[in-house]
Amino acid sequence: MSRNKEKAQSLLNLYYAQKGPQIPTRRPRSTENVKSVTDAELFRKMCIQDIDKSLMKINNPLINEYEIRDLNSKLNKLFREKRAWEHRIKDLGGPDYLQFITNSNETIIKGCRYFGRAKELPDVQELLKLSREEKAENTQNFRRKKNRDESRKQLNLLQLDAGYYGLLDEDQSSQQRIGNGVLGIPSEEELLDEVKSTLGDKSLPTPIITRQELKHSLNPATPGSNRDDDIIKYERAVTRAASRRCETEAKPTITIPTEDFIADKSAVDKKVEKMIVAHKKKELLEKLGDI
Repeated sequence: MSRNKEKAQSLLNLYYAQKGPQIPTRRPRSTENVKSVTDAELFRKMCIQDIDKSLMKINNPLINEYEIRDLNSKLNKLFREKRAWEHRIKDLGGPDYLQFITNSNETIIKGCRYFGRAKELPDVQELLKLSREEKAENTQNFRRKKNRDESRKQLNLLQLDAGYYGLLDEDQSSQQRIGNGVLGIPSEEELLDEVKSTLGDKSLPTPIITRQELKHSLNPATPGSNRDDDIIKYERAVTRAASRRCETEAKPTITIPTEDFIADKSAVDKKVEKMIVAHKKKELLEKLGDI
């Protein structure tokens, strides 16, 4: 009898054959190959056991820097694998492990976790310092933006008058604040009365159109009318009326030249004629001299 047949007929092998498939000791590469929740939970449990062993090793003070880096990269892979098994368990209808947050002794910098003694490495210390500075700067910028938005909202709530922008005297702006009780912008009628009182008897150069007059002149209730077109037509009509008024008030005067001006012009013409004749004579003499 051969050796393989003896192994197959041993009691231990016969026991395992009757018992059924054994518990797998290696996890599959892809989580999609697992179709049952029980197997997925078993593989997740195996990942957790490997993570516990690696965490105990990385905190050992006797290991060197290279072993620390290898263990840290191995722990990152195990955590990613555990996360993949948790997603697979949820997809298969099992318990949702993703909602539970595990408080492990880790520090995450730009997507990479650092455990135990890996945080004491010099390059990791520099990364930690840069991340703290960046976090503090982001917090400060967020607070500045928040304060700026709050101040803008407060300014929008206030009703700022002309005195706030320095358009009125101090006495007038203070009286206006006291009289109104709040910061208010003067109305069109008040501004028009102030302009008329300042000019006195002088007439305004162009007629001032208030908002009420413009509203009465337009007819927005008419169906099919466009408000923008009406405003443009009204402005053109006002411009034409102002231009006609200017033409009638200041007509151009036509000046007729006097006899002295005509006499001076005839004298100038005679001088020019004499100069032309002299120039022609000179040209003829030069031509005759050449012959």
